[in-house]
Amino acid sequence: MARAIDGVLRSALVGLASLVPWALPATAADTAGPPAKPTIRWTASTGGATGASAAQTRISGQATFLYYKDLVAPRKFYTEVLGLVPYFETEWVTLYHPAAGATIGLVKEPSSDTSAKIKRSVVMVSLVTDDVAGWYRKLRHRRGVHIVKALYDHPAVPIRAFEIEDPAGYPVEFFQWLDPPPQ
Repeated sequence: MARAIDGVLRSALVGLASLVPWALPATAADTAGPPAKPTIRWTASTGGATGASAAQTRISGQATFLYYKDLVAPRKFYTEVLGLVPYFETEWVTLYHPAAGATIGLVKEPSSDTSAKIKRSVVMVSLVTDDVAGWYRKLRHRRGVHIVKALYDHPAVPIRAFEIEDPAGYPVEFFQWLDPPPQ
């Protein structure tokens, strides 16, 4: 379970880095020009807990909730385009497991004036895959899929990635580790 959580946390950090590159810590290499290959230091994680409490207070999963005026288009996108299967669904919410321990929730809100621009600045769904090029080939010419960033190698994080938008403008990033974290 800790491995799944570590992966989710690393995904969130990668997503954050792609949205706000200034959030990455500055290093001496920043002033000397771009490095040939970034130096990454992986550390062990206790799922958010430290010391004696680590064994008692583990995080067992992670959920990201996205809010929509209407759920028809988002449900179709996450089910038909991304191939996710809902594990819980009511009139106002649908939940998907994109990976063990992770949930994407689509929630119908009573009213929303939140623009796609604001949605892009507050959350990103990052999906980790072993075949990012395959996902890119699958989605790049698919009707209704808006590619925001074409397939690229990230300059500061050892990933290959691309980004699309869901029907409401939320960013959805697919990425593959080029230098995988230790398991």
